Order: sequence, then C-alpha cells, then structure tokens
Amino acid sequence: METSLLSLPLPTLQTWLTEAMTARHELATGSRVSYIAHHTTARTYKSSSITELDGYIASLQGAIQAKLNGATVAARRPIHPGVGY
Repeated sequence: METSLLSLPLPTLQTWLTEAMTARHELATGSRVSYIAHHTTARTYKSSSITELDGYIASLQGAIQAKLNGATVAARRPIHPGVGY
C-alpha cells in the first residue's frame, strides 16, 4: 500500500476502488482498453496490464482497510541542518 493513499479521504479511496474494479471487470470480460482518470493522474490499462491493475486495487483495498482501522499519516519531523551529523 502506498502511504500517500492514507492522506486521501475515505470516500475518495472507495470511489477509486469502485472505478478500478469496474475497469478490471471490463478487461476481464473482453474490453481491450480501460481508462481511469483522477484529479491528479490518468491511467490506461490494457488486458496485458491486468496484473498492474490488480496491484493498484490491492493498494486501494489496503489503504481503505488501514483507514477503517484508524491509521493516519504520520507527521514528518522537521529537518535541522547540521544537527546529528
């Protein structure tokens, strides 16, 4: 799972998962190309890239499950140049 997905709202992740699963269904049932567009990226999947799409679906499912279990994105620590080096 990509940790960047945890920064997104749960409804967004659920929508993206639905779209990805629909795209996978289209590929599995004979469509040659499936297109998924989001506000930051657009992806085109072909039947030969179904494994890549499966990985994307697994990442979304993992992020959704983590959010449902209360996971949050850890805050980054400040960088202090020259300290600890």
